[in-house]
Amino acid sequence: MPEYLVFILIALICIFLGTLLGTYIQNLRTRSRESTLLERENQLTNALSDLRDQIDILTDEKEEIRREKDQLHIEITRRNAEFENLKSRHDEQK
Repeated sequence: MPEYLVFILIALICIFLGTLLGTYIQNLRTRSRESTLLERENQLTNALSDLRDQIDILTDEKEEIRREKDQLHIEITRRNAEFENLKSRHDEQK
């Protein structure tokens, strides 16, 4: 077999093996990236879930504070009315 055919055959085999090895390495990198992205997505999903839970808690607290404010407003109004009534009675007694 002529010497140049051996070199061509070796070159073709090296090109084939290089392509095969390059494809394999690229697939490994792609899987690694996918794994990293999936992990990041899971972390973000968990963070989002935690934030939604916090929003629910804060919304409940806000509602409780609003109810308390309304009760205090009613109490202040009632006491002001009592005060006015007592003041009026005091003025009558003078």
